[in-house]
Amino acid sequence: MATSGRVLIVDDQPQSLEAMQEALRPLGFEVLTAPDGEAGLALARERQPDVILLDIMMPGMDGFEVCQRLKDDPETRLLPVVFLTGLDSREARFRGLEVGASDFLNKPFDLVELEVRVRNLVGFRRLTQDLEDAEKMLFAVARSVEARDEGTGDHCDRLSRLAERLGEYMGLGPDGLKALRRAGYLHDIGKIGIPDAILLKPGKLTEEEWTVMRSHVNIGVEICSGLRTLRSTLPIIRHHHERSNGSGYPDHLVGDAVPLLARVFQVTDVFDALTNERPYRRALSVAEACKILRDETERGFWDGNVVEALVAMVGWGVEGAGAGGDGAAQRPGQPEGGPSEAAKPGGGGRDEGASRRAPGGGDALRRVLVADDSPVFRTFVCDTLRGRGLEVLEAGNGREAVEVLLGQRPQLAILDALMPAVDGFEVMERLKTAAPDYRPVIFVVTAVYKSPRWAAEARNAYKVAEYLEKPLEPEDLVKTIGRHLPGFLGPA
Repeated sequence: MATSGRVLIVDDQPQSLEAMQEALRPLGFEVLTAPDGEAGLALARERQPDVILLDIMMPGMDGFEVCQRLKDDPETRLLPVVFLTGLDSREARFRGLEVGASDFLNKPFDLVELEVRVRNLVGFRRLTQDLEDAEKMLFAVARSVEARDEGTGDHCDRLSRLAERLGEYMGLGPDGLKALRRAGYLHDIGKIGIPDAILLKPGKLTEEEWTVMRSHVNIGVEICSGLRTLRSTLPIIRHHHERSNGSGYPDHLVGDAVPLLARVFQVTDVFDALTNERPYRRALSVAEACKILRDETERGFWDGNVVEALVAMVGWGVEGAGAGGDGAAQRPGQPEGGPSEAAKPGGGGRDEGASRRAPGGGDALRRVLVADDSPVFRTFVCDTLRGRGLEVLEAGNGREAVEVLLGQRPQLAILDALMPAVDGFEVMERLKTAAPDYRPVIFVVTAVYKSPRWAAEARNAYKVAEYLEKPLEPEDLVKTIGRHLPGFLGPA
């Protein structure tokens, strides 16, 4: 039997859980309950409710932290959250909005108000699900296009990750990163309209066939233009075959007239094609691919700033990396979508040359990553360390932490143990697999009590230098860093 919607109630008070169940079930809602934040997070991921009613004041993990983790997890970030609160303070509401709450409901709650708010948010959730389903259908079509061309393999997956990584490296904002990530899958979706006789032709295409082939960018834009959520991706789909000298297609744009996101994407597209095997040639090394990109930049194909940013990101070991003597890559000006301060080490104003050098050279070693899904705690730690002259890199989740560690190689990493999706320990596992020769000093921060035996076992398994418990005092953090890395900190 169809229900009015699925509601998850997270509250540590049994009487409150019972009262809301009795109010919602007669109205046709399927009701799930959780007595604490950890159970609520698990149920949210597993059952995907339409609405979450979340108590703020709970022992252990409070409602603010639960909501922050829900919004940081791609599996649950779109679920509407209503805070149940007896707090009528302006500060509490501001903090709730900051972590992503959709609405508030004061205790004791009015039954009519409860029903109206839940029904409205269920309707909103159903609308977002329709949009998600439409996007999923387009991504499935894009996958089928990739499958038609047996020579590309997992090109879309790789390209999506690489384009997003380069965008982060260049300081693009979240909207630009999302567009790059989606373009990895959707950039050639228009090839669904290209006949196999042309798309899969083993020999050289005729001029007439090339005209048909080039039309895939227009077809792709037509397919994706119906979804507002893909609006920022459309310029990449249309212009990823442009060239800076105007010799590309479909509009023969020149220089900066090619949208920045398209310029970033086309460089990563070429790099991925060069460094992966195709039926007609071997995979090239990173150094060979970077040399080709630079040569083609001199011929007017690509944006030189973007190419040098890619070279710096992937190739500390590439001979002659960077435009200057220290291997620095000049970044483009203000990027589309706005710069992400968290993606810029130190929040801007840093020594570009030092940040591009491999570990082992002077001040570049005074670089630290702070990875925590709590913006409040992350800001506290970052401000403390920047006050001691360190270059601070930030990550809001484990996936970002892995990218920063592999791309920037800080000497010290401070990792939250309990981040959604990819936690601190998984970050260390991935780092050990991807870069076994890279051994940063690692501190793990946790609010969960750990026995000495457990901590010792984990320290041996993951090579953790120190465990730090929240709440953390600034002087304790400074002393701990000084104990493991003498001379690392500058003067206060």
